[in-house]
Amino acid sequence: MSSVKTARSSEMLQSRLSGVRAKHLYVGLGTGVAWLVLAAVVLLGVGMFLDWKFDLSKDIRTVLLMGDVVVLLVIFAKHIYTPFAERPDYEEVALEVERGIPEFRSRLIASTQMEPEAEKDQTAAMFIRALVKQTEEMSRSQDFSRVVPAEGFAKAAVWSVLV
Repeated sequence: MSSVKTARSSEMLQSRLSGVRAKHLYVGLGTGVAWLVLAAVVLLGVGMFLDWKFDLSKDIRTVLLMGDVVVLLVIFAKHIYTPFAERPDYEEVALEVERGIPEFRSRLIASTQMEPEAEKDQTAAMFIRALVKQTEEMSRSQDFSRVVPAEGFAKAAVWSVLV
């Protein structure tokens, strides 16, 4: 999944899609940090309780700490590294917006993929420019970022604050 644009589309549409990509990143990072904080507090708290209750040896404490580190690394890899490494490209974001806002009826993805200047046929270029203009007008009243679900972030943030 690359961040490279496939074609030179409307700057306004590209900036709107960039906003959705940024929201994907921020929601993913926020969720990851919240789960990481929650897991760290719970794991260390459980380890301290077990040590206090059973007076564990240094070797057992080391094993518990290594288990904590493994769990935290898995959470880091899944929820913090992945949003950076696997950011959706503009076409994937356009498809996601079209699924969330069906009024576009595939205009957004077509406007993202087609480049009017690349067409040798003037009639085709004219239709592509008209499509891009129509898509721009339709998108002015739409909130693209609403298609990015933030429920996972809200749940993780609430749990980490409560704990």
